[in-house]
Amino acid sequence: MKKITMQLNDKKNLYVLLVTLLLLFLLLELFIRSNLHMYCYGCRPSNDDKIIYELQPNYRIVSLNAEICSQGLADRFFSLNKPLGIYRIAVIGDSGSFGWMVGPQNSFPKLLEKMLNEKQGKNYEVINFSVPGYNTSQELELLQKKVIKFNPDMVILNYCDNDMYICNYIKPKINFLNYLYNKSFMVHFLLRRIDRKLTYTRFHKIWLHFKKNILGMYYYEQLIYPYPGLEETIYINNNPPAERELVPRKYWYMLGLENYRIHLYKFIAFLKENNIEFISSGLFDKDGSTINRKLGIQNICDFSDFFSRDRISYSEVRLSNSDPHMNRYGHRLCAGYLYETILSIIDRKNKI
Repeated sequence: MKKITMQLNDKKNLYVLLVTLLLLFLLLELFIRSNLHMYCYGCRPSNDDKIIYELQPNYRIVSLNAEICSQGLADRFFSLNKPLGIYRIAVIGDSGSFGWMVGPQNSFPKLLEKMLNEKQGKNYEVINFSVPGYNTSQELELLQKKVIKFNPDMVILNYCDNDMYICNYIKPKINFLNYLYNKSFMVHFLLRRIDRKLTYTRFHKIWLHFKKNILGMYYYEQLIYPYPGLEETIYINNNPPAERELVPRKYWYMLGLENYRIHLYKFIAFLKENNIEFISSGLFDKDGSTINRKLGIQNICDFSDFFSRDRISYSEVRLSNSDPHMNRYGHRLCAGYLYETILSIIDRKNKI
């Protein structure tokens, strides 16, 4: 009898221990989830696998001087219902139009909004949907799933020469072995701490094997990204890769000139179906410019052409020799060039 009682007590103690550990796990999970600074750099996975990732709502990206609103925009809050008498412009792009390092408030979309309202009357809203690292395939999906809900009258798509590369983050393939790594904030948090400790030790190769074969990381030489469910892509010359051999097969549809052309064509077709004006803007290289013109795009705002016209050198408009993103002066100039382009569209419409 005594032996049976001891066995029952042992089982009871085991259950109590398991329940206690489970509750502790859940409490730690909730604690980490409620403290964004412990795991977030500003991006989180999107529910849409073609968008892949999005800006973290209600979050301040300190390094970029950017406040993200509750809608996940580097901008203020906008109602889905467009106010009466407002002409709404949506800007879609990556870090070039986001306001990298200068702050979204100093980006050309917001400077354009200010310029239009000061010179043309307070009837304009310019919404900045830009997200660092996006390519044209993501921008097409963003247009169709999110931007259209805001009922824009015009869309400005900002070109960057890495629009034909893989994006900044991808989603790892989830399986039984890596499920908690991709879904649990606490497990992910612990693994990230271990990653930092082991990366530069004699256990480095064993740890890389674990990251590749157990965690299922494609770019396993990278440090684990702080947010579960995302993996940072390998950077080559400060850019994600464009070569197929360096990219998971499921993301090949993003790469190369032909895919850029296909996505841009679909982008234009979608806007035409919805009777929305279109401007293709950016610092175009030869390939990007050629594809835009072959598709018959009328409204092209090529910042390179405007810089040449005004005898502006790239050294004057970039952040530094090592960072090609535009400085505040560059953003002011681009806002002015877009303003000129928009006025020419309005003038052309009035003459018809």
